Amino acid sequence: MNPIKVITDSTAYLTREYRKQHDIVTVPLTVFYGGETMEEGAPGEYEPLLEDMRKSTEFPKTSTPSMNAFYQVFAEAAAQGFDVIAVTLSDKLSGTYHAALSAAQMLDPRRVMVVDSLSGGQVVRFLLEDMWDKLPGYADVAAAAQGMRETAKRVGFQFTVASLEYLKRGGRLTAAQAMIGNLLGVKPIIQVKDGLLVVKERVRGSRHALERVIHGIPQHVRRINVCHVVAEAQAQKLLHTLRTRFPGASIDISSLGPVFGAHLGPGALGVCYLE
Repeated sequence: MNPIKVITDSTAYLTREYRKQHDIVTVPLTVFYGGETMEEGAPGEYEPLLEDMRKSTEFPKTSTPSMNAFYQVFAEAAAQGFDVIAVTLSDKLSGTYHAALSAAQMLDPRRVMVVDSLSGGQVVRFLLEDMWDKLPGYADVAAAAQGMRETAKRVGFQFTVASLEYLKRGGRLTAAQAMIGNLLGVKPIIQVKDGLLVVKERVRGSRHALERVIHGIPQHVRRINVCHVVAEAQAQKLLHTLRTRFPGASIDISSLGPVFGAHLGPGALGVCYLE
């Protein structure tokens, strides 16, 4: 089997240090905000933008990478002798997957595999690390990619939000639902299910919402990541609670960037996990 080059999009939110360590190439999504067009950066770079979003009534817009952006990095990797695995944001949440798939089909689809993560964020890191652990047992890049697709089915991603306005703007809540929810202090529990963001349930109050998020984590979980949109203090508290309740799991914390922030809003807080 040829060596494998990993390609992701920016919504994996891998740090630049992690990308360099594992020789990962990232194709960025684009954010439109404040009259500016910018590529989504890496953790540690976009926090000022997210803090500004917290104070503003302006809602950002996002755009997927072009097919050509993926084609260029695929072609370069193939020319260097690599087989390619590209892991992207769920195709039901973004056109990123299809842009990557179209680029792969223009090259050699036997050497360039595109994997739908069925979600995004640190789920991608879970899939990559699980693939690397199992890599010696795979016959070729197609088998490695299929293994990742199977692992994606064992991943969960659920969270709650600080404001209902972003979900309303994204069409996941009606204006009436958002207004009533704000009046009554109702917080939705959002779940990524089969690649889609869905409202799993609605509860009263942030504390109860986080309890329901924790309740949704399987007892025999292997990995947990606490993920947040500029909610570091709350994320640290949740991290401490999870380490007490799931002592056998590997648990860490990460920040989500402007693309997720555009749909969930600053203050969003939740978990992704691998069973």
